Amino acid sequence: MGATCPGVFQKSLPPVERTQHVIGREIQVIRGQLGRNHVTVFQGTARFLDAHTIGIIGDDERKITAEKIVIATGTSPARPDSVQFEDRTVIDSDAILRLDRVPETLVVVGAGVIACRYLGVKTE
Repeated sequence: MGATCPGVFQKSLPPVERTQHVIGREIQVIRGQLGRNHVTVFQGTARFLDAHTIGIIGDDERKITAEKIVIATGTSPARPDSVQFEDRTVIDSDAILRLDRVPETLVVVGAGVIACRYLGVKTE
């Protein structure tokens, strides 16, 4: 029983350098997809100035007006106070990338895209 996610992990977790390489490659893929779909990406700190205008502070300050605006903020793992994370046996999706080996047993809690990707650790 389980799911497979080919290419997520080999038989051991990647070192930090491998992780950064994979993240960089994923960023390139996403930027390529956005470019093919004529989506302009601006990096910086943004705030809505009105319903169709945002102010962005990055390398420079600019105002962008558009009919539709998407602000992608990224995410951080949830760490509820009721769970004692100690980054060795109870870990989050960031800490799993720092492990130097695949655990003998693993329970993945969650049903989001990140949790599903880690299902591949023990099912391959």
